[in-house]
Amino acid sequence: TTEAMSTKVVPLPIGQYPAFISETPEIKQWASKDGQKSGLKLSVKWEVTVSPEVAEQIGREKAIIPQDIMLDIVTINDKPALDTAQGKNINLGRLREATGLNEPGVPFRFTDLAGKMATIEVKHRMSEDGQDAYQEVKKVSAISY
Repeated sequence: TTEAMSTKVVPLPIGQYPAFISETPEIKQWASKDGQKSGLKLSVKWEVTVSPEVAEQIGREKAIIPQDIMLDIVTINDKPALDTAQGKNINLGRLREATGLNEPGVPFRFTDLAGKMATIEVKHRMSEDGQDAYQEVKKVSAISY
């Protein structure tokens, strides 16, 4: 090609959108910039099909919005497990509740999230240099019909 290509993503406008989890979420390790803290996070990718007006504005018909959820882990019988104590894994609990996967006594696996729908609230976060806006999930709730 002889054409220049885009170097920035135009973020989805701030607001609420129906979305679905477009692929099986991944567990990833994270560490703070100073290396003092580390742990595991659940990385979720939400897909939003946008209206024609928004598609024209952002230059695409769908948007993929990332959501990272830090996980609280405990050791049970020498094995790591999700901490289900009061006040722990709140954002994971909200995600499970919004997708209908937070029922007591019903087994839950991260793979169960793939394809589930919810309403996501999109926010923007600026890059450290202030040059780019990144789209992120601020809040997840059940779709109301």
